[in-house]
Amino acid sequence: MGFGPVAIASLRSMDQSAPGVPGLSIRQVSDRSGEFDVQPPVTDANGDELSGLVAAECVVIEAGLDEASLYVADFEAAKSRPDAQVTVIDWSEVNDEVATRPFNIPNPGKDYTVLARCSD
Repeated sequence: MGFGPVAIASLRSMDQSAPGVPGLSIRQVSDRSGEFDVQPPVTDANGDELSGLVAAECVVIEAGLDEASLYVADFEAAKSRPDAQVTVIDWSEVNDEVATRPFNIPNPGKDYTVLARCSD
């Protein structure tokens, strides 16, 4: 039995129950395109019951997890990168459900990472 080319995917786990943290997943759908899912956080950033969720701001950058992790403390810097693909999700338009958005893959074979934060 012969097999085709090997695919690879990676996951860096994090505390998804931390207050205000949205759920995220990312996948490649073709040579030049991908998509990511953003799920509303379980609680407000201060740990209270979720209320008044307004938007999610997401940025896809051409970077591996180690490099992208540097932007967790400086989200604005990630948005200002020349390769940044910024998306804003209005939670009222998706009824506070999981939102799926596309992104471009201009350089196949490179790493792409999505970062997201929510506003309430």
